[in-house]
Amino acid sequence: MVSKKLSNKGFGAYELLTMAMVTLILSFIVLQIALNSQKGEKYKVFAYNAKMMGTNAISMQMLEDAEDASTSLYLSKMIEEGIVVDIKNPFDGDRYCNREESKVVFEDDKKFVDLRCGNMVIQNMALGDTKADIYEVSDWKTKRESKKDVERTFYNYQKDNKDVLEKDLEEALFIETVNETLLKKYQSVEEIKKDLKVVEKTYYRSEKKVKTVEY
Repeated sequence: MVSKKLSNKGFGAYELLTMAMVTLILSFIVLQIALNSQKGEKYKVFAYNAKMMGTNAISMQMLEDAEDASTSLYLSKMIEEGIVVDIKNPFDGDRYCNREESKVVFEDDKKFVDLRCGNMVIQNMALGDTKADIYEVSDWKTKRESKKDVERTFYNYQKDNKDVLEKDLEEALFIETVNETLLKKYQSVEEIKKDLKVVEKTYYRSEKKVKTVEY
């Protein structure tokens, strides 16, 4: 028969080890609950930031002349005009949200918000909704890695066979940037192509829905 060493309180080594393991497991569970709760709050902050960006975009559009009013307002433009400040990434407090992919789109009397912060994205969120779908995405890549990857066309223009813009841009932001840079009033990429050598590039990324949050 195997004898057990008893502690001063009458517990054997096996019992003490079991209690230590149970305590460790309970501590881990409590930590996970706390972390999940904290992450849940970050999701809500993320959705609230998207809502506020949309609200500020409406104010900015109302200040524009009717014929010059934008159908898309990018975060970069809103920051430049002093309507908003850089939006901090709630999932990484040392970084800010993406200025070139975050935007508010105006379609008739509806407004839709896209906000990208790091690898977390809210897209096509109708302003006025109380729920937001949140996706985890990869960086944009020039090669498709999966059939499920989504694709998007980005634009640049060239001089002497070199890209002029530091980054390839989505269509609406590309047109806006070219107009500001060259003091033009192009309405489409096709118009720009008449004067400049425009380069179109297809990019791909993975997207996975991770949360629907009420805010």
